[in-house]
Amino acid sequence: MIGFFVAIAIIIATTYYVMVVKPSSSGDKKPQQPEEQKPKQEEVETKKKTNTTIEKKKPAKAPRVHRPKPPSHPRFVRRFGGHSNNITDIALSPNGEWMATAGMDSQVRLSRVEKDHPHEFVQHRIEDHDRVTSLSWEADGRTVACGTNRSSEVRFYRVRMKKEAENSSTAKSSDFPYELVELVKRRFSTSSKLDHVSACIADHSCSSFHLVFTSGESAAQHGQKVTAAWDGKVGSASHDALASVKTGGSGDVRLSQDGKFFCGRGGGSMSEVKLFEVVRKKVKGEIDLHFDKISPKSVMTLFVNAKVVDVAFLYDNNSRVCDRAVVCTSDGAVQLWSLDVEYRLKEDPKLLCTTTVDKRIVAIDSSFRTDRFAIVTGDRSLHVFTASSCSASKPFINLDFTVDECHADGVGDVKICPEGKCVYTRAAAGKDVFAWRATR
Repeated sequence: MIGFFVAIAIIIATTYYVMVVKPSSSGDKKPQQPEEQKPKQEEVETKKKTNTTIEKKKPAKAPRVHRPKPPSHPRFVRRFGGHSNNITDIALSPNGEWMATAGMDSQVRLSRVEKDHPHEFVQHRIEDHDRVTSLSWEADGRTVACGTNRSSEVRFYRVRMKKEAENSSTAKSSDFPYELVELVKRRFSTSSKLDHVSACIADHSCSSFHLVFTSGESAAQHGQKVTAAWDGKVGSASHDALASVKTGGSGDVRLSQDGKFFCGRGGGSMSEVKLFEVVRKKVKGEIDLHFDKISPKSVMTLFVNAKVVDVAFLYDNNSRVCDRAVVCTSDGAVQLWSLDVEYRLKEDPKLLCTTTVDKRIVAIDSSFRTDRFAIVTGDRSLHVFTASSCSASKPFINLDFTVDECHADGVGDVKICPEGKCVYTRAAAGKDVFAWRATR
């Protein structure tokens, strides 16, 4: 009997241990993870250091340069690029062999345009320490003047063949054989007289070279422009301007191809174009005429019915003078004026004919040796015209062709080559120049 009770006690104790004591004691302990799943602190710190080292060694990605898709127009020839910032000016040499572009990236890029192939370019660039706002070629077609706005300096660069290119055995066929070399002695500053150089213009009619610059006046003088002529050949030895006149308006200036007249290119609220005469004189021992003075007052005035946007001159190959002017106004009018008058006898210029374009006119440029001129408008279009001579019985302005949407972001400027065979346009805020075939 005693054994029976002992067996029952053992069973009850075992059941209590299994049901109560063992679960409570095992619940206090967390289940252990396998050895391979335990992340060690040393390994975590090592991985962090390795990732940091790899991130530091990764090279920074270069910013992607957005290039607009070239147009598919049949007159499109090619894109001229290379600038890393917006282009500020384009200049074509008077002999039609070179094109220079300046940009906000403080660079001047040079391209050679072959006479037989006027649409093929070879590119080169030169670093500049200042931002170039305007370019102009000398009459020799080998020297380009660069106007700057930060230091108010004018610098001159000569196109020269590289020394290694002169030796045909060492020169590579793919290398550009030319370079731009600065004429340091001709560099000069206008900061003492002008706020900044916003335009520099060379006289293409003779070897005696002079420049014309514009700069804003004080508000007391109604914000008009002062135009000053400087002797670019003297360079740093020249401290004073040769002449200074008020051209009016708020834009740049335009010099005629024969170097006889210049005027403001519009801007502001002016509804007239004042033409000033560049007077020259003979110098003993020199064949070419040299700069003498600028007429203090305008010799002719072209009156229009709206605000002047831009002006261009047309050159007559027979008489070898600029005898016409094309005036573009804010209402889309394109007027052809005759300058073949006795202005010294107070004879007024004559309005020959007028045509219109549908959209706002942005800029105009005329050919050096033909009767053609090009206009770009606010709807991103290019228009090329041909004008009649002064002696034509029925004066006319004929539209040769139109290119719609030549730049996706708007057109900023236009240049037409001296022979009138090619037109160059740049975007209002772009890094490229587009070349267009202008032959019929």
